[in-house]
Amino acid sequence: MRETLECAAVEKAIAQMDSRQADDLKAHLDRQRALQRSGDEEGFIRADEAMHARIFSIAGHPTAWQFVAGAKAQMDRVRYLAMTILHKQPSVIAQHALIIDGLCARDREGAVAAMRTHTRGILKTIEILKDGKYDYFAEEDGHPQPRREALDQEARKRPRKVQADNLP
Repeated sequence: MRETLECAAVEKAIAQMDSRQADDLKAHLDRQRALQRSGDEEGFIRADEAMHARIFSIAGHPTAWQFVAGAKAQMDRVRYLAMTILHKQPSVIAQHALIIDGLCARDREGAVAAMRTHTRGILKTIEILKDGKYDYFAEEDGHPQPRREALDQEARKRPRKVQADNLP
């Protein structure tokens, strides 16, 4: 849903954007770069949200962003983890730059493709986090995955089986 709405907003924004709005989007990107350099992860995430909201505003549908923002609450948990654990800000900035460059150049296909890649990045992030932080995710049956540390401790407690042919 997010991908569909965000890509539609990009298409509509291209048709309606003026030079002042293009400069505003570039300023959003500059702010994200400054926040990344300063290590302000919380500010970076707020600036990220503001940039997406601005695209919806330029498209003439600012309330649609509120709908997207409300619907993506679970994804936001992953985004926060990614920013703090994976230090993903440089990647996000690069993706945002492609989106904004496409918008400013009025390159519909390029801007939409960049937004699609950006919104789908959450899937790769989930896989990376699942591999490293088992306790953040549940199995398909709804039960939490055991923490890797707990599994390691449990394995150390169990007596090791020794095969007869390995005995001295």
